[in-house]
Amino acid sequence: MIHHGFHTGNILLDERELLVENQKIFISDMGLCGEVGNTDETKLYGVVRYMLPEVLRGKPYTQAADIYSLGMIMYFIAIGRQPLMLIVIMINV
Repeated sequence: MIHHGFHTGNILLDERELLVENQKIFISDMGLCGEVGNTDETKLYGVVRYMLPEVLRGKPYTQAADIYSLGMIMYFIAIGRQPLMLIVIMINV
């Protein structure tokens, strides 16, 4: 399965538990999910800051796109800021 729009807004935290190690994390907005190889290559989904540059160049979505998005989410968690828009430069290369 491919999420197609994985970004920080899709990460939900269940804070009903007092201890952090008991809190659960959920991935939401599964409406755009699809099987690998069964996607519409003419449409873009998601938040540009979290999209794989190859997808922005017109390549099909793959699991690599979701892995890249997860990397951008981890960047946001570690640094505390949204990923920079260096993607625009990467697209034009």
